[in-house]
Amino acid sequence: MENNAPGASIFAVSANDADLNQNAEISYSFVDNRQQEEIASSAYFTINSKNGNIYALRSFDYEQQKHFQVKVQAQDAGSPPLSSTTFVNVIILDQNDNAPIIVSPLTWNNSVTVEVMPRSTYPGYLVTKVIATDEDSGQNARLSYEFLEASDPSLFTVGLLSGEIRATRAFSDQDIFAVRVVLCVKDNGQPSLSSSATISFIVMSNVTEKSFDQRDEPRHSEFFSGINSYLIIIFGSTSFLFLIIILCLLTLKCRQDRNTTEIYSSAVCCCNERNSTDGFNRTPTGRDPLNYSGAVQTGSYHYSVCLSPESSKSDFLFLKPCHSTLPFNDRSVRDSAARN
Repeated sequence: MENNAPGASIFAVSANDADLNQNAEISYSFVDNRQQEEIASSAYFTINSKNGNIYALRSFDYEQQKHFQVKVQAQDAGSPPLSSTTFVNVIILDQNDNAPIIVSPLTWNNSVTVEVMPRSTYPGYLVTKVIATDEDSGQNARLSYEFLEASDPSLFTVGLLSGEIRATRAFSDQDIFAVRVVLCVKDNGQPSLSSSATISFIVMSNVTEKSFDQRDEPRHSEFFSGINSYLIIIFGSTSFLFLIIILCLLTLKCRQDRNTTEIYSSAVCCCNERNSTDGFNRTPTGRDPLNYSGAVQTGSYHYSVCLSPESSKSDFLFLKPCHSTLPFNDRSVRDSAARN
């Protein structure tokens, strides 16, 4: 049995010898079996060498060590001495020395709070389950559950062996209250050990369920049709304005491209007949090219300056000779041929 007193006799070994006198005198001792035991048997037991009584040197704990095996040798006093050995199995018996421990639901200072939703309950509804453990074995670990106290015993019941706490009736939204019960868990040992916990059941209003119900309620079709009409008008107006803006931007872009093309195509060569004594004359106008004339040695020459629209950004001028004997149209054609 565990929790024994140190020094108590736990077993006795006896041997017989057919010899007489000194050859029949037997002594007992332990033989260490290091292959099977990490600690020598002499650390736990001692044996009387005369009568073979075995004594325990310490108190044993069933939860830590359940079984021992010691090797005992009986030897006579003859010459040469003869001996024989045997194994003694020491089995520690469990004693009900551990009280049950409640592991679920998790308790704090032996109390716990459980919330109950009214619409979730019905007769036999499983509110919670109490789970307890016992380190003992056999009947000492067989547990039973019961209510010691209850502020309203008619609301909940507990399973005797399962620990399941169930509702006895359905709750409504008006049943907003708190119920306090004291649960006792006890084992079947002799004497019986027990543990208790206070469980507070709080019946709460279904705030979440009500919000879900309100969302799930069907709404009037007239309300939906009015909203749909407003949305269609808003989206249609927005799309129409966006289309008008796109068309305006495209129109402005086309006009800018056309003006740019006209400016580039307006670069033509012009010639004005001047006398050789006129020198260079510069008469710039909006789209008309710049005309310059000048005298070189004895011949009379006329030059026409053709400027591109980007000429304002450069100081380079390209002078082309124009023949006075040719009409203006021929000069332009010849100048075009010269460019090509």
